[in-house]
Amino acid sequence: SMGVAAVPACIQFVGFFWLPESPRYLAQNGDVERAAAVLRKLRGGGSPEQARRDLLALANLAPEDIGDVRAGLREIRDTPHLRSIFKLGLGLMCLQQFSGINTVMYYGASILIACGFNENQSVALTAALALAQGLGIVISLPLWEKVGRRRLLVPSTLGAAMAMAFVAAAFAAGGSSGPAPLAGLVGVVAYLLAFGLGLSSGPWVVNSEIYPARVRGLGQSAACTMNWAANYVVAATFLTLRKVLGEPGTFLVFSAVG
Repeated sequence: SMGVAAVPACIQFVGFFWLPESPRYLAQNGDVERAAAVLRKLRGGGSPEQARRDLLALANLAPEDIGDVRAGLREIRDTPHLRSIFKLGLGLMCLQQFSGINTVMYYGASILIACGFNENQSVALTAALALAQGLGIVISLPLWEKVGRRRLLVPSTLGAAMAMAFVAAAFAAGGSSGPAPLAGLVGVVAYLLAFGLGLSSGPWVVNSEIYPARVRGLGQSAACTMNWAANYVVAATFLTLRKVLGEPGTFLVFSAVG
């Protein structure tokens, strides 16, 4: 059954052979014709006038907006406002992971067993956990442009922190016997729903928008690296934290991060 997880990765790998180069890269390297073709393909036709304006903007990027990695790193180091932008972007990625999301996704069945569900029930309920986060994401989709980034991220973060605190309190109230199963499940589902409303996609949305063109590649790469590095730290330390602090202390730590 573990091999099934390789199927999506294999499909994605095959799809990469049909993945076009980005229009920005092509235009910067003088291949304007291919850049125009990629723009038309990605936008399904769209407005020819808009495509022409976008292509002109790409082709006219100043040399300093292209740069190289070393020059970009030096500029980030020496420019206070760029450092602030990177701190914001990377900080959001850390917040997303250190709020505890992937402990719930990776160890959801184990957490539900600790809540009092049997093994079969816990495995079945992990689908409900994924559904709760997915529901939050779907609800948030039309709101990013209507409400704004901050107005979704702040309540999502607070809601996730409060739900995680509820889970911690449920474990603490249950003592050595664990919380009432329903209380633990409600807390975890509420956490995932609140997380999906903003913290799930919000850091990625913000990181896609805040970097100047000349360091956008560096910014996106750094953000993705930070996200997975924080993911690794949280996943690798969760079981140790449970052993040392117990469930109430561990979930309280994640709540405090939010």
